[in-house]
Amino acid sequence: IIERFVIEGIDADRTSEGHTVGNVAVAADGKSFAVSAGKSVHIISVEDTELEAQKRKVFPPVGACVEDLKFLPSGELIAGYYGGVSLWSPSVGEKGVELPFKGNMLSVSATPDKTWIIAGCHDATVHIWNLTKDGDIQELSCGGYEGKVTHCEFDPSYRWMASTGGNRNVIWDFSGAGPAGSIPTIGLGHTRTLTCQAWSPEGVGILATGGKDGNVFVYNVPSAQTTAYGQAHANLCFPAGMASQDGDEVMQVVWGKGFRLFSGHMSGKVRSWTASMDDGK
Repeated sequence: IIERFVIEGIDADRTSEGHTVGNVAVAADGKSFAVSAGKSVHIISVEDTELEAQKRKVFPPVGACVEDLKFLPSGELIAGYYGGVSLWSPSVGEKGVELPFKGNMLSVSATPDKTWIIAGCHDATVHIWNLTKDGDIQELSCGGYEGKVTHCEFDPSYRWMASTGGNRNVIWDFSGAGPAGSIPTIGLGHTRTLTCQAWSPEGVGILATGGKDGNVFVYNVPSAQTTAYGQAHANLCFPAGMASQDGDEVMQVVWGKGFRLFSGHMSGKVRSWTASMDDGK
């Protein structure tokens, strides 16, 4: 152990070692990390300093236990919880933006300029806030999911936002005026609930997903074809690559360099795959 930090949290579960940590996020520069415990959020510096007080900042508690916690490329921190979304500037240590919403925010993300802030919700929708240049806040919701939306993340270009709800993966296009009135892209193939997803840092629009069915799929989102889907139209996207592990539930997927993909499974196994991509297409 290099260093141990004791985390205190309001309304957090307690163990013999301290309060239970619900989320951990690492800043892009690697100089700090954030943790949540119950309603409390701490940001801790890993740079050399003698005083604990100089390493740690504790933000004002949010309205409910934190469900998701992420760093934005700007260095700001975003948290989702029952009742809304909060953003902090680590240099100030105060909430810069607080967006209330009557629902449980299970997954959150935002574009670097905070024009779009998104939250995957327990009510099987993605709630979206559009912060305009003149200071107005417009809200909309995207539905069509088969269960609560547990993951929502932008791709590295911030054009596409992938989200999972039930066994359905839905990708929305945030280019131009945003997703309102646009046709979503549906990733097909999974037969049970999706458990994880990850955008490749290489290529354009390359998404990996894993599910309770044991399948790992890779989608080339720009290749989706528009067709009739139920009572509407959708861009249907079939897997560009796939691997089945006989029902060994996928817990996490992570991209490495060179389109190398790693998957962690319920059985305790970690598998490595190489996705065959031609210049990201």
